[in-house]
Amino acid sequence: MKYKLLLSTLAIVAFTSVLAEEASTTALEEANNKTNKPLKETHIKEPIKPIKVEKKLDEGQKTVATYLYQEGIKEREHGSNNKAAILLNKALDIYKNNSNGSLEYADVMYELAYLYTEMGNFDEAEKLYDQVIDMKSQLLGANHPSIATVLDNLASLYERKSEFDKADILYQRALKINMQATGESSPAVANSLSNIANIDLARGDYEAAEPLYQRALTLMEKTLGKKNLAVADTLNNLASLYLKKEEYNKAKPLFERSLTIVEDKLGRFHPETSIRLNNLAEVYRGMGKLNEAEELYQRDLFITEKTLGKGHPSIVKTLNNLAELYRKTNDIDKAEPLYLRALRTAEAKFGQGHISSAPILNNLGELYRETGRYDLAEKLYKQSLTILQTTFGFEEHPDIAIRYNNLAELYRAKGDTDKAERYFLKALAIKEKLDGLNAPSIAITENNLASLYEDKGDFKTAEKHYKRAIRILNANYPDGNPNLDIVKENYADLKVKMKLKSSESQ
Repeated sequence: MKYKLLLSTLAIVAFTSVLAEEASTTALEEANNKTNKPLKETHIKEPIKPIKVEKKLDEGQKTVATYLYQEGIKEREHGSNNKAAILLNKALDIYKNNSNGSLEYADVMYELAYLYTEMGNFDEAEKLYDQVIDMKSQLLGANHPSIATVLDNLASLYERKSEFDKADILYQRALKINMQATGESSPAVANSLSNIANIDLARGDYEAAEPLYQRALTLMEKTLGKKNLAVADTLNNLASLYLKKEEYNKAKPLFERSLTIVEDKLGRFHPETSIRLNNLAEVYRGMGKLNEAEELYQRDLFITEKTLGKGHPSIVKTLNNLAELYRKTNDIDKAEPLYLRALRTAEAKFGQGHISSAPILNNLGELYRETGRYDLAEKLYKQSLTILQTTFGFEEHPDIAIRYNNLAELYRAKGDTDKAERYFLKALAIKEKLDGLNAPSIAITENNLASLYEDKGDFKTAEKHYKRAIRILNANYPDGNPNLDIVKENYADLKVKMKLKSSESQ
């Protein structure tokens, strides 16, 4: 029988956190006024006291610092991150040695923090963002619009580290500042809404995320035009939501629009372009167009390695997803080393037990299960499940349902049908609670439960579950779907067995 373990593996989808534009308060800020790319506990110390500026740069020092700062930004924009870091640190040293505090000083720290975030140096970036928030709050006040930008960037950093509670607090604070400063219909407010939706999506709360993304997109298109980079970010994030829900026909045109904007504005060989390529490849993989998906993954991998380096954490998503494609096409010799490289890269950056390792452990577990290495598979599934349970602190998350589904399949393969049934039912309960009774994800577990009951010889119960799976998939995919074809094939095989059994009993 041809089974399909739908939602058994995990793609890593790249989201973009949209940052509000800073208000122009200095000549340097004016020169660098932009909407930054994606990359809560407040970090402002009370009471806020004015800085005593006892040391001040002379005109010559300021000219050199400004030149280094501007050259550092140019190098970053050209993808030369190491050169950019050298130049920005030289500028920072001038301010450290000759100034107690100024907006220009804060700007240099801000740019260096942003650069370190992109380079994956999160600890140094966090320290610098904290200092920027502190300095700007003392110079401008804790609710100045420019501080919302820094809060967004620091929140984006926490989001990348999967510290969602910290990120949420900062995003909410940025939203409050932006609404007070610019009203409810500004690009800055749209940015904040999109960022808050990212956290909802990461937590698996699709119902909360979707209207926030849609509202953000409407505001951005109205205020910035349809070809702005901030619009591209929100298109990417809304498409990622639909990808998570397996609504590929909704996700594809949004990813394509986002990719077109980014390639037009930033070029074909930019890290932001690679993000869109990865996500569009995921759509093609979900639609069963594996050749198209592989081509996009390879382009993504080439761009990411060239612009960010082979050890950058952003490469983890591409390695995992490309490995998934090879696993699905039974090219185990290509898949396994990519999984292992992805796992090494994630653990080297974040340590063992970090959520970035969870999808890789799950998918490598799938590979080991499919190749009969059951003990290894069980170990990896459970490690992945433990990471998620520890990170989220609750059971009702779609990724936890996936782990239960996979453990159930493993136990079925080992002949432990009672454990398999128990884990399938746990997965089904989570999905019904989160997605409703007629979501495509429900059909996944219904198909797998049906096949389990079929193995146990309980054909009537198996038939009931296959019928429900087919009914759900028909309703969601009236134009057809590869998974629907598989479930129908499974049900057809069952009916043959039922007919034979009926003939034998007569």
